[in-house]
Amino acid sequence: MDRKVLVSEELKIIEDIEAETDKEVYIQVNKNNRIKTLRIKECGLNHIPKNIHRLEFLESLVIKEKNLSELPNSIGSLSRLENLVIYQSSIKNVAESIVNLTNLKQLRLVNSEIEDFPKQICALPILKVLDLNQNKIQELPECIGDLINLTNIFLNNNKLSSLPDSICFLTNLNKLVLDNNQIANLPENIGDMSSLDHLTLNNNKLEQLPDSLVSLKGLDYLELNNNHFKEFPVVLKKLDLLSWLQLSGNQIQEFPKKVGHAKLVGNGVYEE
Repeated sequence: MDRKVLVSEELKIIEDIEAETDKEVYIQVNKNNRIKTLRIKECGLNHIPKNIHRLEFLESLVIKEKNLSELPNSIGSLSRLENLVIYQSSIKNVAESIVNLTNLKQLRLVNSEIEDFPKQICALPILKVLDLNQNKIQELPECIGDLINLTNIFLNNNKLSSLPDSICFLTNLNKLVLDNNQIANLPENIGDMSSLDHLTLNNNKLEQLPDSLVSLKGLDYLELNNNHFKEFPVVLKKLDLLSWLQLSGNQIQEFPKKVGHAKLVGNGVYEE
């Protein structure tokens, strides 16, 4: 066990604890209710102690457990939690009580077994980062448009075939990563996502882009490698701030020499 930075002797708040065995996890949950950060990595756990609600000062919980299949409902009692990261797990469903994590700013459930987007996530009022990379999600609910404070979404390596129109309500979104899905079309109103500056859709099934893309005045990073484009999308010529553009692996025969601030440096590759 690695215990770091004991601050405020009066309050006895423990800044950071990393548990290295399942026994240490149970000891820390039962003993140190003033932990601010708890990291559980490869301890051999298949479930998290139900009394984790005792950690009333917990702000960050990071878990890497391949046999972990669920989270206890008591996780919803961690009212100060701002950062929840779970990766390389066997989780298929997310506890309904997650709606009570009203201070959560970052949620990463990566490389797990999630097939249905957990709609309870849509009730997290100040969530800024949502990372569901490397799951098996086939569809996004309309309620994703309720997450108006999101700045970053990572949904790469899933099974999405489309995006709901409501995703265009996310006007504070800066980064949208959707590589390695099966997306054939983008919402017509994608141009409403006025803060978007980073968009990647590599390895999808796109053949064309919506005209409204021209309204993304701040877009400077765009990757569309390995899609189904047969011609260079005309709308891209109107994106004046582009400094990085990739369109390799399509069926495009002719490329303009310059797009925005970026110059053609290879087959479908543009750099500033």
